[in-house]
Amino acid sequence: MKIETLVDPNMGENTYIVYENENGLIIDPGLDLDTMVKTIDGLGIKNVTLFVTHGHFDHIYSLERLAKHYGVPINIYKEELPYLYDTILNASALVGSPFTIDKTIQINELTDSLSFNGKEYPIYHTPGHSLGHVVLLIKEINALITGDLLFASSIGRTDLKGCSPEDMEKSLAYIKTFDPKLKIYPGHGPVSTIGDEIKHNPHLKGL
Repeated sequence: MKIETLVDPNMGENTYIVYENENGLIIDPGLDLDTMVKTIDGLGIKNVTLFVTHGHFDHIYSLERLAKHYGVPINIYKEELPYLYDTILNASALVGSPFTIDKTIQINELTDSLSFNGKEYPIYHTPGHSLGHVVLLIKEINALITGDLLFASSIGRTDLKGCSPEDMEKSLAYIKTFDPKLKIYPGHGPVSTIGDEIKHNPHLKGL
């Protein structure tokens, strides 16, 4: 199993593609459709699974178009579903380009795991940056996909609608209990590890 990172040049958002054989997991597709499709097809992926850690616009920019292009459902945590249909919650209205997801697209409302490649991968509810924000654990590649919860030396913002500084602190404290050797793949910025963030991230001090 391998992981590919695509970085949006405008927002610096990381889209991750986890793939094995012809199965591909597309996480937080924030790039334009043409780039996404070209990359997915170029990796030989035939069976696409779409997953989002949270519903802010920079993480779901091509989500609807990918769902329609490949004819697949969207996988999202149950409490995050309103973000797909609310331009204030998904923050697209704040940048002057409001958009929502077509309500006819099939949605898989997740609770504690994601089905991919014939296996179940655990997801953990980590609110703070958004109401239904989650992180995804993929043990085969020692990866924790952290979305906009935890970055290298920083954390996600908590000043938008649906954010909660109190919940963010609780979620970060919970993340500190994970294996320190786990690599974190954040929604923005470079890869790090849980251990490095415990040591060096000022936002984790005292939690």
